[in-house]
Amino acid sequence: MKPSRAACSLPRTSRDLRPLFGLCLLLAACSSTGTSEAERESVRTAIREGEFVDGVRQAEELKSKDPDDAELVDLHRYATVALYLDQGRKETFADRDDEALEWFERAEEIAPDSPVVLEWLGKTRLKLARRELAAGQEAFSREDFDRASGHFQRAIHHVPGYPLAVAGLGQVTIQINYRNGLGEEYYTAGVRALADYRLRSAKRGFSATTKYLPEMDRARRRASEVDRLLAEQRIEIARGFEEEGLYAGALNEFRFALALDDESAEARAGIERLEVEKRAAEILRDAQMKVYRREYEEALALLAEGEELTQAQAEAFAEARESIDGMKLERIYQRALDREYDGDFEGAIEVYAELLAEVDHYKDALARQSTLEGYVEMAALYYERAMAEEDPAAQLEHLRSIEGFWPDYRDIGEIIDRLE
Repeated sequence: MKPSRAACSLPRTSRDLRPLFGLCLLLAACSSTGTSEAERESVRTAIREGEFVDGVRQAEELKSKDPDDAELVDLHRYATVALYLDQGRKETFADRDDEALEWFERAEEIAPDSPVVLEWLGKTRLKLARRELAAGQEAFSREDFDRASGHFQRAIHHVPGYPLAVAGLGQVTIQINYRNGLGEEYYTAGVRALADYRLRSAKRGFSATTKYLPEMDRARRRASEVDRLLAEQRIEIARGFEEEGLYAGALNEFRFALALDDESAEARAGIERLEVEKRAAEILRDAQMKVYRREYEEALALLAEGEELTQAQAEAFAEARESIDGMKLERIYQRALDREYDGDFEGAIEVYAELLAEVDHYKDALARQSTLEGYVEMAALYYERAMAEEDPAAQLEHLRSIEGFWPDYRDIGEIIDRLE
C-alpha cells in the first residue's frame, strides 16, 4: 500500500518534530493482521496535531493488542518521545530548565540518536550552564568563593569543558586555597600556572584552528593535549596538598584538573577519595569543638563516625580519642580532689575508685585513695574509743586526734565544744 501525503505531513506547529517521524512511511506502508491502518493513522494524526497524550494512549492500546508487532512498538516509542519533547519545550518556555532537562533526558533514553532530541538537550544544557556561570560570577564578585565554586562546577557538569566556567573555577580555586591559609607561595604558583603564556596561547591557537578548520583533527588533538598539560599542573599541586593533609585544598585542585581534562582518571579518583577525607576532616573539627565544650560523649560519637570514613587520618582520630580519654580521666580526678578538699573523704574514695576502674594508674590517685581509706579507718577507731570512754578528758583526747586530720568527721565538732 502506498503511503498518503497526509500520513507524513506535519503542520507548522509540529515541524521541529519532523525528524522523529522518519519511520512514518514505513509505518503507513505496512499493517499487521491485528491492527487496521485506520487505527495506526489515528495515532499519527494525533501526534501531527499536537495531541501527544492521546497519541501515546492510542499507541499503547494498539501495542497491547498486538505486542509482537515491531511497527506498533516503534509507533508507541516515537509517540512517547514526541510527548516528552512537548513537555520539555513547555518547561523551557516557562524558564523551568531543570524540569525541561529531565524531560529531554527521558526522551534521549528512548531515542538516543534523534537529532531533535539531541538539539533540545544541547540547548537546555547550554542554557543551564550559562545560568550557573552567571550565578558563579556574581558570587565571585561578592567573594563568596565556596558558592561560586559550586556554580562553576555545575556549569561544567552541564557542558563539559565549558571555557568560561573552567576559567572561573580556576580563579575561585586559587582564592579559596589562599583564603584557607595555604600560603603566598601557593598563590603565586597557582596564578602563574593558570596564566602560563605558552600553554594558554597554544590553547587559543588550536581552538581558533578548530573553529575555522573543524575538519582538522590534528589541531583538535593538540588542544586536548594542552588541556591535559594544564590539568597535570593542577594535579601536581593537589598531590602536594594531599601529602600535607590539606584535603579541602587538594579536592579543589583535583576538581579544577577534571574540569580541564574530563578523562583524567587520577583527577576523578582524587575527587572521590578526597571528598571522603574532607568530610572526615570536618567531622574531626566538629568533634574537637565538642571536646572544648566538654561534650565528651557527643565528641566520641563523631569520632566513631569519622573513623569509619577516613583512610588517611586514622592517626589524627586516634590522637583525638586519646585526648578525650585523658580529659575525661582528668575531670574525674579533679572531682575526686574537690570532694577530698571539701572534707568528704568517703565521697572522694568513691570517685577515686571510679577513676581507677577506668585505668590502673592515674597520677597519685591510688596513693590518695589509700591515704583516705586509712583516715576513714582511724577516724572510726578513735570515734569508737571516744564514745566508750567515761572520762571526759580521755574522750576529748580521742576526738582531738580525729580533728587533726578530719575536722568535719561526723559530729565531733559539737561534742568537742560541749566537752570543753
